[in-house]
Order: sequence, then structure tokens, then C-alpha cells
Amino acid sequence: MKIMETRVMWLLLAIAMLLPTGPLQAQRGAAGGGDASRSAVVDRLEQRTGGRVLSLDPERRDGREVYRARVLTDQGRVRHFDVDPRDGQPIRP
Repeated sequence: MKIMETRVMWLLLAIAMLLPTGPLQAQRGAAGGGDASRSAVVDRLEQRTGGRVLSLDPERRDGREVYRARVLTDQGRVRHFDVDPRDGQPIRP
């Protein structure tokens, strides 16, 4: 019985390695790719705002995919931005 449990464990591990690693990768696959990488979006936001990106989470707003960013400005305030995942540009409300 121990051999069977070990084989099942290895099989489950192999299947898990083939699955998307997170919601952003799964979202990209469903959208057909073309999105800017998270690190590129972070770099653009930090350059544009002069602040530091605290978080960048994929969300759905008004029927479209966006990144929701929280940025700590150099004045010590936290600002929120919706960012287009295709080009990394902030979306105007």
C-alpha cells in the first residue's frame, strides 16, 4: 500500500506543476496573452508617481481586467490606481 500512496503523491505533484501558478497567469492564459509583466507595470508606476508600489492585484472592473495598485507616494500617502494590464498605463476614472 505504501508504494501506491507514493505513486499517487508523485502523480499529484506532477499535475500541480502543470497548473497555472497563480490567478494572474491563469488570467493571462484566458485572455490570450499580450499583457505587460507585473514587474514592468510596477516599474512604470514607480517612475510615473515617484512612489513605491505596495501591491498590484488583478481584478475585474466594469467588465474588464485591470490591475489594482496601491502606491506609497513620496509624501507618505497611499494612492490607488487601476492599471491596464496590456500596456501598464493607469486608467483614468
